[in-house]
Amino acid sequence: MFLRKLIILFSVILFAANSFASKLSGRITDKKNEPLAFLTVNIEGTTVSTMTNMNGEYFLELKDGFYHVVFRYIGYRTETRNMEIRGDDVTLDVIMEPQAIVLVEANVNGNGEDPANEIIRKAQQKRKFYLEQVKKYSCDVYIKGMNYAENVPKSILGRNIEIDGLDKNRSGIVYLSESVSRLHFEAPNKRKETVISSKVSGKSQAFTWNSAIDFDFNFYEPNIEVSFAERNFISPIAPSAMLHYRYKLVGAFYEDTVLVNKIEIIPRVKGSPVYNGFIYIQENTWRIHSLEFYLTRESNIEFLDTLRIKQVYIPVTQEVWMKGTQNFNFKFDVKLLGFKGNGYFNGVYSKYDLGPEFSKKFFKAEKVKVEENSNKRSEEYWNDVRLVPLTPLEVQDYEKKDSIEVLKESKVYMDSIDTKKNKYRVSNFIFGYTMRNTYKNIDWNIPTLFEILQFNTVEGIVLNPTYSVEWEHKELKKRLRIDNTFRYGFSSQKFYGKLGFNYRFNAINRMNIRAEVGKFVSQYNEANPIAPFINTLYTVFLEKNYLKIFEKTYANLGWGREIFNGVTLNTGVEYAARNPLVNASNLSALYVDGKNNEFTSNNPQNPASDLAAFVPYRAFTFSASVRIRFGQKYYLYPHEKITSSSKYPVIRIGYEKGIAGIFKSKTNFDFVSLSVEDDMKLGVFGTSEYTVSVGKFLNSNTVPFVDYRHFMTSEVILAPQRLSAFRALPYYRLSTTGEYLEAHYEHHFNGFLFGTIPVWKKLGWQPVAGSHLLLDFRNNHQYVEVTAGLEHIFKIGRVDFVAAFENNHKARTAIRISLGF
Repeated sequence: MFLRKLIILFSVILFAANSFASKLSGRITDKKNEPLAFLTVNIEGTTVSTMTNMNGEYFLELKDGFYHVVFRYIGYRTETRNMEIRGDDVTLDVIMEPQAIVLVEANVNGNGEDPANEIIRKAQQKRKFYLEQVKKYSCDVYIKGMNYAENVPKSILGRNIEIDGLDKNRSGIVYLSESVSRLHFEAPNKRKETVISSKVSGKSQAFTWNSAIDFDFNFYEPNIEVSFAERNFISPIAPSAMLHYRYKLVGAFYEDTVLVNKIEIIPRVKGSPVYNGFIYIQENTWRIHSLEFYLTRESNIEFLDTLRIKQVYIPVTQEVWMKGTQNFNFKFDVKLLGFKGNGYFNGVYSKYDLGPEFSKKFFKAEKVKVEENSNKRSEEYWNDVRLVPLTPLEVQDYEKKDSIEVLKESKVYMDSIDTKKNKYRVSNFIFGYTMRNTYKNIDWNIPTLFEILQFNTVEGIVLNPTYSVEWEHKELKKRLRIDNTFRYGFSSQKFYGKLGFNYRFNAINRMNIRAEVGKFVSQYNEANPIAPFINTLYTVFLEKNYLKIFEKTYANLGWGREIFNGVTLNTGVEYAARNPLVNASNLSALYVDGKNNEFTSNNPQNPASDLAAFVPYRAFTFSASVRIRFGQKYYLYPHEKITSSSKYPVIRIGYEKGIAGIFKSKTNFDFVSLSVEDDMKLGVFGTSEYTVSVGKFLNSNTVPFVDYRHFMTSEVILAPQRLSAFRALPYYRLSTTGEYLEAHYEHHFNGFLFGTIPVWKKLGWQPVAGSHLLLDFRNNHQYVEVTAGLEHIFKIGRVDFVAAFENNHKARTAIRISLGF
């Protein structure tokens, strides 16, 4: 019996020893001893891969055995080394030889066509096959992202810019993060990612923003959607690629027995959404072997100066090659804000499983799930799973930020930083002021001078001091916001005030409760179509008082939450005593031009009458709305859900009721509405967005003008930029209690029309066009606007020309200026 136990114990020890992984590591250089960064290292016959770091260093954890280690680097000959691992760590340095490109004899046809074109045609014919070859798979993805700032401004518009990691020259690593994910795919386009491990330098409680799904570029797709440009980019082997690219066969080389063609891709027209660089196509199979593309500002990418993309494919089986490594290397220079720097994201794909079993509900709505304890992995764990070695700069960043994190999370340190940041400056008087308690995660906010100091024809000069307090739980994401506003009009000699709060219970279903009480003034259209500051400018300098307000003493209560994924419910009740207001009589001294022109009255229905707009009354109203987006995808972090895309439009259903008899309420109506909205990415042609809504009063026994259906619009040149707004419809001109249809459409060309014209490309201005429609069925009235404009003017501006028509007759034209990022 003892001998049997001894044999079992010896077997367990022997098994443990044989299963213990040894480290294979080394440095990869060229003949000049220069490191080769982002080189792919693969164990032949497996999907175990890694990538070298910026210093050419790599390592792999391997169990005992014999291995063929393959080193692939674009532009260099593939090297294979046979290694035996027997319990000890092994160092294997490799000097890579430049790839001997064989200049292929150009069999130019009668049209003088480069032979690369025929290779591309064959790759195009096989594109769909390779796109659909693998019906499903799972794989591990290791991503390391690093952003290095070369210059960060000290402040923007009076706001201090403080970023961890900057040295005295305002440079340093501002983001360093690693992640390990399991990526799942099922044809045609189902994807799901589980983030197993997450590490962010200096922020042990934070979760990475690395995403294998967002990092997954597949050039077998005809168009590739990118986050750094407004148009999809065209693959060099897309069906229409010949219209956008010229091709040049540089040469060919053998990798083992496989001939690989090196083809230069050249945009036919500068400014088109296409790549520059080289694509490597295998002979006979016509699959992508590897690629190295780059984009510049000439490619109409945003915020980046250059972006370089490298992909290397590895054999998973004899017939299937999959992505082994991917590297994004970029430089950015945001001159408008003074930011400059560079960075990269490296991805290593390994442990492919081409036959995973997925349940029917596996690919439902959850796009990315970050596991609860993914950010609590030990340093020993990361040393084992890290597929790309850290550079000395990255090691230093981790050590420095992690060592002082405890200090930086202490109350004493946070208070000392707050003391510096919270110092009041002259610019805060104009641009607003925020005082922060970082330790408790509380902000106190005071708005800009333009919000505090106002003028209107009812109250005269107005002081409108407001302050808010906002708190958020750092982990659970609970949030409380309290707003308090006082108001005094020097001509009306009336004081007003209101107090409100909003409490969010969590950031998963975002259940919240809100309430507000006060005695205050309100625009008749409570969506506030004209900003008080804009009204002040127009009233004082142009003597046009567009703002129409009434007084209400009120209390309201609201509740909302996401009921199911993509379905959000919001409800609310309000009781208010509403009173009319009239213009003050002592305003002439404020006329800038001294002409003493007459203002319109404060009656939106009859601007020529100085009589009160209505008789005081009380109103009790109830409202409910449901927002529905079928097929909504989301990212699920511990304690937070971030919604993503859906191929379906957003549907909104609304109901409002005026309830008579409760607390002497006089309102008695029922109003229902339905709207549909969506934005559509049209590839190289740009993007379109639309919203269509219909509404009807089912019961209109007593509908005060405040509760009419009012439409968002603008009569001023400085207009709010929102799709669901008219640009030249007079305020309250078509407010109704009847049935209506409202529709808005805009198309953003995003470089499609003028992106290839050098002067336009340099300016970065983009054309935009739209149409806006309102049909009032009760009054048989039709209103149409046609707009044409330019956006991205100096990155943030937009100008539109508007032509308005009423009942098929031209009504007016206008110019509108707004923000247009």
